[in-house]
Amino acid sequence: MFALWYGKGGRAWTAAAMSSGHANAAGTSRRGGVLVVAGDDHAAKSSTLPHQTEHVFKAMMMPVLARRLAGMPRIRPPTVGRCRVSPAGWRSALSDTVETSGSIDIDPFRVQTRTPSIEMPEGGLNIRWPDPPLVQEERLLHHKLYAALAYCRENRLNRIVIDAPRARLGIITAGKSYLDVRQAFDDLGINEVRAAELGIRLYKVGMVWPLEAEGVRQFADGLDEIQWSRKSGSFSNTS
Repeated sequence: MFALWYGKGGRAWTAAAMSSGHANAAGTSRRGGVLVVAGDDHAAKSSTLPHQTEHVFKAMMMPVLARRLAGMPRIRPPTVGRCRVSPAGWRSALSDTVETSGSIDIDPFRVQTRTPSIEMPEGGLNIRWPDPPLVQEERLLHHKLYAALAYCRENRLNRIVIDAPRARLGIITAGKSYLDVRQAFDDLGINEVRAAELGIRLYKVGMVWPLEAEGVRQFADGLDEIQWSRKSGSFSNTS
């Protein structure tokens, strides 16, 4: 059984966050999963205060996903599959992506996922009863987060989308900022071939926290400069 929870950012600050924190520590069944979608309203368009939820998610030690519009209907293979390895996945639903439209391929078999080979603690990663709080915390901090990183690495949730033989400038993007960068390239007349000629390497991050270090090191290798294309603080304090 898989569950999907949605709440606007303000709810994620309060009791909903607390209950989600308990669920994150307890975990899911071996063949189940939980995906939590948070609606962020940075401009307070329909909220009493501007808000974003990444810092709340990180405080609960819950992995944070950043997906662009075209990725939303395709969350099943990479996202729900990872919820079996780690207890739950988070993602932010921004006005920039939710209040838009487009034609999207939603073939559920387009993306094939792989389960990483990881060292399991006694009893595995999933929910059990009884399960004392400190045991849950130890399993979360020492096993579940590393399992999420392994899944991210194995399934290339973070990946280089443009590379150059002698790359000098690297750009890191996530979610909506990836589309912003590609739009800027189009406006400047820079296609993938031209970007490679200019020595530009573009890195697209699907899981912004915890940030998978091995992929970032490969991306940064040989670069003279790295620019982070940020959308409302997605990368703050992630390294």
